[in-house]
Amino acid sequence: MPFKQMHPLIQEKLISSGMIRPTEAQERAIPEILNGSHVLLIAPTGIGKTEAAVLPIFHRFLKLRDEAISNEKTISGISILYITPLRALNRDMLRRMKEWGESLNINVAVRHGDTTSYQRTKQSRNPPDFLITTPETLQIMLTGKRLREHLANVKAVVVDEIHELATDDRGAQLMVALERVAERAGEFQRIGLSATVGDPVKVGNFLGGIRRHISIVQIAARNQKEVLVDSPEVTDEDRERAVELKVAPELAASLKMAEELITSHRSVLFFTNTRDTAENIASRFSILSSELKIGVHHGSLSKYFRLEIEEGFKKGELQALICTSSLELGIDVGATDLVLQYNSPRQMERFLQRLGRSGHKTDLTSKGIIIATAPDEIAESMVIGRRALVEGLTGVNIRNSPLDVCANQIVAFTMEYGRIEVEKAWEILRRSFPFRHMKLEALLEIVTELSRIGIIWSDGEYIGKGRNSINYFYRNISMIPDQKTYPVRDITSGRIVGTLDEAFAFSLKDYSNFIMRGIGWNYIGTEDGVVLAEPSTHLGHLPDWTGEDIPVPFSVAQEVGEIRRALSEKSILPDEILNTYPISENALEVLIDYIDRQITEGITVPDDRLITVENGGKLCIVNACLGSKVNETLGNLLSALISARLGTGVRFATDPYRIIMESSVRIDPEFVIGILKEFQPASLREVLYRVMKNSSSFRWQFFHVARKFGIISHDADIRLINMEKIMEKFQDSFPYIEAFNKVLFQTLNIRRTREVLRDIQHGRIELRITPVSPIGNEGLLSMRRFMSPERADHSILMALKARLENNHAYLLCMNCGASMRVQISGLREPIRCHKCGSQMIATIPGYSSKLREIVTAKIRKGDSALRPGDKKQFRELMKNASLVKEHGRKAVMVLSARGIGPTTASRILAKPGSDEDEMLKEILRAEVNFARTHQFWD
Repeated sequence: MPFKQMHPLIQEKLISSGMIRPTEAQERAIPEILNGSHVLLIAPTGIGKTEAAVLPIFHRFLKLRDEAISNEKTISGISILYITPLRALNRDMLRRMKEWGESLNINVAVRHGDTTSYQRTKQSRNPPDFLITTPETLQIMLTGKRLREHLANVKAVVVDEIHELATDDRGAQLMVALERVAERAGEFQRIGLSATVGDPVKVGNFLGGIRRHISIVQIAARNQKEVLVDSPEVTDEDRERAVELKVAPELAASLKMAEELITSHRSVLFFTNTRDTAENIASRFSILSSELKIGVHHGSLSKYFRLEIEEGFKKGELQALICTSSLELGIDVGATDLVLQYNSPRQMERFLQRLGRSGHKTDLTSKGIIIATAPDEIAESMVIGRRALVEGLTGVNIRNSPLDVCANQIVAFTMEYGRIEVEKAWEILRRSFPFRHMKLEALLEIVTELSRIGIIWSDGEYIGKGRNSINYFYRNISMIPDQKTYPVRDITSGRIVGTLDEAFAFSLKDYSNFIMRGIGWNYIGTEDGVVLAEPSTHLGHLPDWTGEDIPVPFSVAQEVGEIRRALSEKSILPDEILNTYPISENALEVLIDYIDRQITEGITVPDDRLITVENGGKLCIVNACLGSKVNETLGNLLSALISARLGTGVRFATDPYRIIMESSVRIDPEFVIGILKEFQPASLREVLYRVMKNSSSFRWQFFHVARKFGIISHDADIRLINMEKIMEKFQDSFPYIEAFNKVLFQTLNIRRTREVLRDIQHGRIELRITPVSPIGNEGLLSMRRFMSPERADHSILMALKARLENNHAYLLCMNCGASMRVQISGLREPIRCHKCGSQMIATIPGYSSKLREIVTAKIRKGDSALRPGDKKQFRELMKNASLVKEHGRKAVMVLSARGIGPTTASRILAKPGSDEDEMLKEILRAEVNFARTHQFWD
């Protein structure tokens, strides 16, 4: 038993803590670590993998200390480094390790960006034995003379949540830093920890570098998992509540479902994919129920409020936390018995991390429910839910030789050594896994560029600190792209409550409203770079937080395509789907209806083997179940080649299941198919390199890479820079190539797109032209958001008209109170009540019992039966009915659009000389405005 191999002090502490028997992770990992092996430990959350890593390291440290004492010596310096990707994890780990440290007389401390200068000075003079830190802080430590000396005593390094670091530039920077520590301390033991790793061997190599063997200890999840994808049925009550909450009925129904689940569980984490979604849901809950105790947690909230929220949740003062990936990793927030996810989590690994936050012990069940409304979200969620249950992880993509990290570390070498041989720096770099293929010639070119602009000096053999090295280094410690943010101060309490991104901060005007922490705020002004605000009872706009959508993998989108194909071919029964996928009957019914609508219209269903190209005139929709990155790659290729053919710009938007293109002239679907069938896959990278320079994603990456290379000042404002001139000057340079490589890595997928093109050209994927379809229309909302209504062409307007006419209108007679539900396209004019024949017919949101009661009360008892608020609603209904009487079916169509009431409808219908296209443009403009202003969600 491994606990019996431990130092006596550790055994005493284990017994006093009630840790009598080791978990499987501890049983298997502790002997390996005691033997001095480098270990990658992969184990589910909540089964003691931190102790599995730390206890044997403590044992080895105590043995060394005992030997030193017996020889009348002391151990000085930092012996153990514990590195985590998040400061919040550092705080959590400090709480856990302090208790062990006090029992074992091991000095434990934490050092990161929030550490006070007093604490830093204290650590510099009297270093802890066990230091918890971040990758960025380790960079700074290597530049300080005393701290470097302390690091020369490192015997072990633990890298927590290593899967988070393996796939980004922070991880590459950290691996080089560990080689720099090894250069001073000699070889030390390396331990990596993770709950989920798709490719353990590759991540092990990432941890170990090119000369170290990593033992992989992988523990399968023993606790049970319960996953369900559900979609709420929208009721009359939901439609009424939607009006109150200013959201779509589907979201109102989702909130009701979430409320019921929260109240029936003890402690719930409610995950969303974006910060604005978290704030929106939190703000609606604050209106929905004053009794629900719910907090909101994300990275743009201040440290103070995040800590306050975490503690409140852990103590049971909050029933639920609405959160983003800020609580995805292993922060201890106590016992959670349910994880909710709003719409698809996009990636199985991400969902598995979130699911693991519930049932946080080996003997408990991890329970997760995904609430999804749109058909694509439902299909995607059921695929991810199935994969989470069987833990079918995807691979890990580690980028080779990131050049901006290389530039960053070259400067770091000069800060650490003063001057160092180029070949010595190259040798240290190449010991790390990300830079194992780095050529000396490439390194010398980067050195030349850095010395040319004065950041370092070089004579070809040595490099050393330049006039701008110190300033550059401290401004570029982090490899996370710099984003200017503005703190928000509550003027009533004086506290900083969160941050706003630059673009949103500049959009604010006096007393305009925005939402943060789930409540409304009035903007007062900006003072010394701080946004001043006061709490408001009104809800406003959501802050525009920086961040890209989570990409959906190719394999997930393909399985969604397989499900579509099986449903359209009737080759699978609903019961078989319910037995295969964790989906509710109601959610499955929504998905089946989605496919059936496509078939009813006589249009082929796009799937994993069939791509359809919808002929929409100036609008072209390519339906392809190929995932986010492949569709983005094809979108860039198609838009560039079609633009060259037409001689005019083609704009595009993508999601995992479609590419939507728009031009000022007709896009020939045959030409689109011709490109896909005839384009040479081997030329893809070269063509993209030429066309991507005009894309916003490339310009944005180049701006940040240029900062990392010192070409652009850290304080530079992108709005005031002539980016075209700078990009032209540095075209084909290392910064330019690095920006392109980053776009390829983060946004595109050339390898997989080449395979798709070959499959098309060999007939393994079929192409077919169809008219605009229900499945294609699913993506038109995103198209409307990225294009202006003024530029909407006839094909888009006809798609809008088709949607409105296919809607069912709910009509209420103002004369007798009778109600009816009819499809708008089938309405006959003049519109009359089927009971009393009156033409005073109002359009209402669903079978609203409240509105029917108001009208009935007014008919029976007159004004005296109505409260002041009811009288106002009755007047609105009369305006509504007057419009229907005057304009007939056209008025019903306008009033059924999203966010359009009688006042707006009256303006649209009364516009003189307007034809149908003009009317539809006005409807589109009103819908887009509603989406932006009131956060309409679909």
